[in-house]
Amino acid sequence: MTRIHKIHPTKPSFTFVGSALPNANYDGRMHIRLLSRTILDPKVFKNDRTSANYIKYGSFSPDGSCYLSVSEDNTIVLYHTDERLIEAIKENTNPELDTDIIESKFALRVAVKEDFRDLSWFPGFSWSYPDSCCFVAASRNGPIILYDAHYGKRHFSYKPINASGEIADTYSLSFHHLGKYLLSGGNAAVYVFDIEAPGEHLEVRKLSTRRGGGQKGIISTIVHNTCGSSNIYACGSYNGSIGVYDHNESRNKSIFGDFGDPDNPLGAVTQLKWKDKHMLVVGCRSDYYLRIYDVRGDCSTPIHRFYRPVATNQRVIFDIREDLVISGSTCGDILVYSILEDSAVTSKHISNLPVTVSVFHPTLPIFLTGNGTRCFDEHNINTDNEDKHVEDDIQLNMWSMGM
Repeated sequence: MTRIHKIHPTKPSFTFVGSALPNANYDGRMHIRLLSRTILDPKVFKNDRTSANYIKYGSFSPDGSCYLSVSEDNTIVLYHTDERLIEAIKENTNPELDTDIIESKFALRVAVKEDFRDLSWFPGFSWSYPDSCCFVAASRNGPIILYDAHYGKRHFSYKPINASGEIADTYSLSFHHLGKYLLSGGNAAVYVFDIEAPGEHLEVRKLSTRRGGGQKGIISTIVHNTCGSSNIYACGSYNGSIGVYDHNESRNKSIFGDFGDPDNPLGAVTQLKWKDKHMLVVGCRSDYYLRIYDVRGDCSTPIHRFYRPVATNQRVIFDIREDLVISGSTCGDILVYSILEDSAVTSKHISNLPVTVSVFHPTLPIFLTGNGTRCFDEHNINTDNEDKHVEDDIQLNMWSMGM
């Protein structure tokens, strides 16, 4: 039995139906092995080991040919998925190879001027077609930038303009799956852009008013439902609210009721993912669970809760592949759950630092993890003011998974 380490500032209630609990019996159906390792090198990254650098974002391209990470120093780094791993897995040989663990090297670096907020790949991304190889990224106090993934060039900029005529802050990004339109999340508003017409937004969709109802707060995450109607998208906010909207029929008012959790109130929503056309998975910061809602029923109560301790305000990125949900935790664990079986599949302690990124490759049986945390220097007048080094390496790692 593998034990999940628990961090509970206050003890949560575990007396509810439909939840995979801490200290669950993991049956070891999935085996996890380390394939490649990338350690943030102080010679490469701006900040040194004494700073608060950590991996805050990571994802594979839609075709799986490459992946990228974003660190706290606002550096976007792109890597190619190693061909040796791909060939070994395709040939059904040991994906660990017969050599040492591969040390991945970056192919591209892009520095963002201000605090990084979010990133979204172009949905039709294919490395074989350079014109499709691009992504958009948003940072504080600036426009949304479309970058070329081959050379890191800035192609276009998109500006969400507020009522004062200024560029509004962008907190979240999501492409429509056809790649024609881009959505960005702001303060109780969603901005719509035509990707082929850079510049100001086409439309602003206000989700609430000061006196009225609607979804309030900063829209921290947007995700389109690519499993059902392509017109449906969900928005989460830092005030714990979730809304589901339709591009054609309901652009300003959620088409479903309020999402809630009577036993364990939602924290600030940091990520949403559709499992299929009906099930929505919700992740929050400073919270203990991933929650799954079926929008066909009562959204005031989740149908599943999976234990995932996040004891900080960091965004901990999870992912879904078919029936499986994978996530890290601030305890340094990798947690994998089965949605259909409502059970834990496996758990593995991989770091002494929080695991902030866990994402599946789109086609291969591998996944990516990133770790790290914000570090604050401690000063003591009774001791020498020497540099304090991070006890554990900040790493971006690739893992194989097999049943």
